[in-house]
Formats: sequence, C-alpha cells, structure tokens
Amino acid sequence: MMKTYWYKLLTGFDWLLERLWELIKFACLIVWSILCFFGRGPVLIWHRLGKIEKTHGVWLVLSSIFRFIEAVITVVMFLPVKFFVFLKGKLDKSARNRRVIFVIVIILYLLIMRPFLMPWNWGTWRDYERGIASWYGPGFYFQKTKSGDWFLPGPFMTAAHKTLPMGTKVLVRNVTNGREAVVVINDRGPFVKGRIIDLSWFAAWRLGFSKKGTAPVAISVRPEISIELEKEKKAEAAPIEPVSPPPIIDSALEKNK
Repeated sequence: MMKTYWYKLLTGFDWLLERLWELIKFACLIVWSILCFFGRGPVLIWHRLGKIEKTHGVWLVLSSIFRFIEAVITVVMFLPVKFFVFLKGKLDKSARNRRVIFVIVIILYLLIMRPFLMPWNWGTWRDYERGIASWYGPGFYFQKTKSGDWFLPGPFMTAAHKTLPMGTKVLVRNVTNGREAVVVINDRGPFVKGRIIDLSWFAAWRLGFSKKGTAPVAISVRPEISIELEKEKKAEAAPIEPVSPPPIIDSALEKNK
C-alpha cells in the first residue's frame, strides 16, 4: 500500500517536472524568436547604410570591428552553449535527471536567497544592536581587510563592524522589509557617524537596500558571543584600583639601628 502511494506521488512529481521543463523550453524559444526578430531589422538597416558611398569607408571599419566582437562572443559562448545543449538532451530523455537538477536548483536558491534556512545557521540568536547599515564595494575591491582576507566582488557574505571579533557570524535583519542575512565580520568600519555595520554588496542586495544604500537593521549574535562581549564590557567598565607605591626606607637610618 505504501509503495503504491509513493509510486503514484513520484509519478505525479515527474509529470509536473516534465511540464515545467517544457514551459522553460517554450519561454526560451519565445525569447530567442524575439531576439532574432528585433536583431534582423538593425542588420538590414546596417547593410543598407553600407551601400551609401559617403559612409562606405566608415561602414567598412565598423563592420570589421563588429565581426571581431562577434568572433570573440562566439568563442566565449561556445562551451556554455555546448553544455546547455548537452544538458537539454539529458533532461529531455530522463525523469531522474530532471529530479537531480530540480534538487540542485532548490539547494542553490536556498544558499543564495535564504541562507538562514541552512542547518548551520539554525539555533538561537540574541539581539545585539540596532541602527543604520550601509554597504561598500567599488573602491575597496581587491584590497585586504583587517582579517587578512581579500575583499573581492561577487556573492560573498561579509561585513565590517567596529567592535565585534573577526570571524563572528552575525544575523542582520532589515527592519523595513523583514529580510534576513547571515554575514561574517572580516573588517573594521563603518567610519561614517550614525552607522553600525558595513555590508558587502551581495549581503545588501539580499536585504533589499543595495540601490538605496542604507537601511535600518537589527543585529543579532550567538548567545555565547553575547556573553563574552558582556564580560568584556564589564571588565572595561570596572574601576581600576590605585596601586600604592612601596614604602621608602632610608638606608642610613637602618644602619644606625
């Protein structure tokens, strides 16, 4: 009974994936047709311009440049296109391959868009700080951070904070839209008054303020990190007891005694 139920469920899932794959192929066909339709018009106009005597010399120069660009694009896109054609053939033939690709896509989506759903980000978080967050990128790329890591463009979830220890994982929540992201502290900053954390562009994009530039956020840390930080604050705030100097004994008086 249970095997029959799972078999029907798997069959229905495979049928759904097959329809989804056909829909994706149909969408790609429409996009390709639109590109061909709108691309054909400029090509015809360009060939018409080449027949005008006054612009023929410039037309030849620009045509050679365009042919070179076309050749470069062809070389660069050869392997990706070949890979996608190979992938299409595999997905058309096998339901198992469609299942595998579906799982890979879901995992990649969770890693990129919903990292806090990953098991290593589960657990308890404790509120640490609230304020304005910003992001930094161009102008700082390919430079070393305070932790010694290279600050590179790309899908990196890093941040700069003034006091948190290097390597600390921080949960940042955009108060405006409720989006969350987990970042790793690897730099010091921000150095603008009124801001509490500087995020990488990718982290700001996940939180939904990469275009705006700043957003009100709430920062949370793990409980063990919070306890250590509280101990450090208490140690810094504790009054320092004055040390009394050692008594000065006159050596001459000692000799007389």
